Amino acid sequence: MFKTIQPKRACALMVTAAAAALLWTACSDNEETPPEQPRTPSVELAAGTPGATTLTFTATSTDAEKCAYTVIEADKNVPTAQEILQGGGILHPTKA
Repeated sequence: MFKTIQPKRACALMVTAAAAALLWTACSDNEETPPEQPRTPSVELAAGTPGATTLTFTATSTDAEKCAYTVIEADKNVPTAQEILQGGGILHPTKA
């Protein structure tokens, strides 16, 4: 024959089963790595050899999206950074 379970006892049985199920769950042992900090872009200039009408130099950029240069005469207005990026000599940036 079948036994009838009392409602109070059935509730206690369900709570006990749920508690037992929670005992077997675990948190992950993997530690989250912090997000990488943004790097500061930089440009290194190395002097070359000056000529009568020329000047050579080496520009090395690191962690920059864009890099450009311009040459202006001493008595001319200095262009804005935006103007230099639009019309200056473009350097090809490198990532470190």
